Amino acid sequence: MTSLTHRLHRRFLRPLRFAIVGVVNTLVGLGIIYGCKYFLAMGDLAANVAGYAVGLTVSFVLNSSWTFEYRGPQLAAAARFLAVFLVSYLVNLATVMGLIHLAAVNGYIAQAAGMPVYTVCFYLLSRSYAFRPPG
Repeated sequence: MTSLTHRLHRRFLRPLRFAIVGVVNTLVGLGIIYGCKYFLAMGDLAANVAGYAVGLTVSFVLNSSWTFEYRGPQLAAAARFLAVFLVSYLVNLATVMGLIHLAAVNGYIAQAAGMPVYTVCFYLLSRSYAFRPPG
């Protein structure tokens, strides 16, 4: 890969791939949640946990192999990926709660506003921490 091609890949293709993985992850996770509820008669909490567990696994596999083309130790990357998820979720939650309680923003709008914050945080931390090149 030439230097220019590599820079274009990093700048444009990785974020696009990350977004595609996010859509796939959302559809798979929601499908698992609905399937657990409908076919297995699971309650909402158990179905949600199952859906997010599968969704996070799909997200890790696709992001590590396709989005970031990570070739380092998988177990260490998985631990970092979970940490990145937790940090991103807490940033999302702080954004949503701050908008609702400090800025008196409608809860539906605050939830929607928190999503891009979560996505950008998750992408930047995935790129710089979870899937950083080994060494």
